[in-house]
Amino acid sequence: MAYEQKTVTINEVDYTMQKLPTRQWIRARQKYRDKDGMPKDEELYDYLLENVVISPKLIIDDFEENQDLEELMEAVMMFHSKRKSKDQKAE
Repeated sequence: MAYEQKTVTINEVDYTMQKLPTRQWIRARQKYRDKDGMPKDEELYDYLLENVVISPKLIIDDFEENQDLEELMEAVMMFHSKRKSKDQKAE
């Protein structure tokens, strides 16, 4: 099964993301929460950079601007949360 991919450009850098299987996405979102249900950003971002952002391969420390990392993580979350359009489902 091929997983959907998308490229976003943030601060003139192209990032290619690949969707995780649904169960894996749910597990990741549950795993990286504290006892109060709040996201543990550092651990979650590490996971997403390793498993969702497929190009370029980066770690948190590679980002010079916090804003670039935050925008990329927001794009990852939106990418996993949106539904496919009817046209995309037919492919």
